[in-house]
Amino acid sequence: MAAMIRTPGALALELWRLFDEARFAEVEPLLAPDFVCEWPQTGEIFRGAANFIAVQENYPGRWRCTVERLIESGAEAVTRTRVSEGRTHTFALSF
Repeated sequence: MAAMIRTPGALALELWRLFDEARFAEVEPLLAPDFVCEWPQTGEIFRGAANFIAVQENYPGRWRCTVERLIESGAEAVTRTRVSEGRTHTFALSF
């Protein structure tokens, strides 16, 4: 069977769907080996997929993720995603 090739946009949507469903361990293979996440609101920087996944698995509350905008061009995709636990709302930009 041929390997499934996903576009960058499809990959980004899959990542956010897994986050929304709190299936964090399944996100790790979708992240680059040199993955870095920056949370500018708190100044935190997470280096490496495993470190970021550990934070997500232990973060308090049940956060939902809704992709509000996806821009795809060639080998790149950018998303603007609303992240909320019902009372607090923020946005995540991914590219």
